[in-house]
Amino acid sequence: MLALLALIGMATAETLAVPVDTLHVPGFSAVTADSVRLAPRPGSRPGPEVQLGEAYAGWRVTRVSVHGVPGVGGRLRNGLALSGQPKWLILRRRPPFTPQLLASDLDRARLFLARNGYPSATVTPRFETQSKSRALALDLDVVPGPLLRVAENRTEAVPPSLENRARRLLKLKRNEPFSDTKVEHRIARLLSLLQERGRAKARVTTELLPVDSTHVVVLFKVEAGAVYRFSDVAIDGASENLFAAVQRTVGIQPGQTYAPSKLRRAEDGLRALDLFRQVEVTTEDTGDSTVDVVARVAERAPRTLQVGVGYFSDEQAQARVDWKHRNLLGGGRGVLASASGSRFLQKAGVTFWQPALFRSRTRGSVSLNVSRESEELYVLRNAEIEVAATYLQSARNAWRPALTVSRINVESDLPIDSVFDSPPRSLITAGLRWTHSALDNTIDPRRGRYAWSSVEYGMPDFKAAHRYALTEAEGSQFLPTSDRTLIAARAHVGIAFPVGNSLALLPNKRFYGGGASSMRGYRRRKLGPLDQAFRPIGGMALFESSLEFRYPLVGSLRGAVFVDAGQVWERRDDVLNRLAVAAGPGIIMRTPIGLARLDVGMLLTPTAGQPRQVIQLQVGNGF
Repeated sequence: MLALLALIGMATAETLAVPVDTLHVPGFSAVTADSVRLAPRPGSRPGPEVQLGEAYAGWRVTRVSVHGVPGVGGRLRNGLALSGQPKWLILRRRPPFTPQLLASDLDRARLFLARNGYPSATVTPRFETQSKSRALALDLDVVPGPLLRVAENRTEAVPPSLENRARRLLKLKRNEPFSDTKVEHRIARLLSLLQERGRAKARVTTELLPVDSTHVVVLFKVEAGAVYRFSDVAIDGASENLFAAVQRTVGIQPGQTYAPSKLRRAEDGLRALDLFRQVEVTTEDTGDSTVDVVARVAERAPRTLQVGVGYFSDEQAQARVDWKHRNLLGGGRGVLASASGSRFLQKAGVTFWQPALFRSRTRGSVSLNVSRESEELYVLRNAEIEVAATYLQSARNAWRPALTVSRINVESDLPIDSVFDSPPRSLITAGLRWTHSALDNTIDPRRGRYAWSSVEYGMPDFKAAHRYALTEAEGSQFLPTSDRTLIAARAHVGIAFPVGNSLALLPNKRFYGGGASSMRGYRRRKLGPLDQAFRPIGGMALFESSLEFRYPLVGSLRGAVFVDAGQVWERRDDVLNRLAVAAGPGIIMRTPIGLARLDVGMLLTPTAGQPRQVIQLQVGNGF
């Protein structure tokens, strides 16, 4: 048979691909492959040319597996082109098989193995085919060879003042498997250390010194260079009346030691001004170990009008209008006028702000607000003046202390009202709020976290007769499990209590639970203490938690399954008793006004007077 194939190959200029496992031709070493070309070679006798997978070009790939390297086989498989991309849950969308894709995957596999301590690894493809359906399963058999390990690591030419820090940053454990990725991470950490100490042009390279066939010494070579300092600050793209605000926000003074973190903080501060649509802070070398700071900006339209609408199954329609002028008073001083309304809450207010109030990343503001809150058992009207300062600690973290003086009017049928000798008419509140945002997308996040916490201390009137304290915190985490699936988790806790001679809390300082954005097994505010007519009284402590798995359905529709748990307690001594649990499915869809979702919350802990199943609809607000 082989002689016949060779004869056909010599008699024609075309080639013939024949699926085989191992080819033995006299005069040639055995070749393991799935197909072989037999063709005349110019100037020589015919011979075999291995073309891996050519006979299967265009076939459907049903599986890709990696064998022989426990621990890293999964990461290797997921990085191969023939493994495809996740489509739905554990299913994957794989491209049709081609020899070119296989060749690139073999190169990719060898490089990956070399970077993870197997420089002499060999990778052999093996096929399981189904000819009738033109489908194949691909197995990559890896013979890893000896694992390369780190004998020790050394540093060369590190500045004496940084030797101890560098040694701790670069330390590789003796006998640990060599990993190119780990070495790169350590180089990046050392470079960051050098640059933060003013070494603007530092370089770090590595050299591997063989000790024996399985061990190497990792040598980090450092070219530290001179210590650089900042010189002048140049501004490009800002109007003249914004120069002072930009310079104060950049906050870099001539003579300061160069550090990349100072440039990043300057960029974050300029973006937080909300005056520019583009921001870039770079440096220009001026010689003599100094650099100029160059802030390049592009101003955005100073006036904007935003209109937002939403719908919740309990609160029904909601609307909000914001008009903002970012530079009405010059120097980055602006104003925001806003109004919002829903079935239960109507608010309006105006806020004036001053950028770079005390330091480069602090904004001061004064707000005048009025509101009306109308619930089943009370109506509260409020007019307040708030003085606040927002400090942007970093691009992700912000602090906001505030002092508020309010004039309030309460009309209430709450049983707790009987403890007030006379309802409070005024309120002085001091508060502090911390916010952390590290989401990849604020509207529809797939990765990251968001958290906030606040403390508040209030004196309901100038006689200090009804003081209270309140603290509250909430956090959300989004963790992708594949390219199109994720787990979302949320927790919300709060506690409030009267202080001194005070006996009760104002109704808007108590906690309420239940609803589309809360505990989805209950209707709005129906979780927790209720009166005899099943109207919410509110409590002094709250706990809510949610765990949700999201997955693709059809087109832009996504599905979700969730479990919610929580409770509102009337007394602090009851905390963690009678925890309510609900679970159910949901559907999520993106709309022009935000996320829209429909959830069905089914109570797993039945409660008297509460339905076993609640349908929650919300538009314009995410998880």
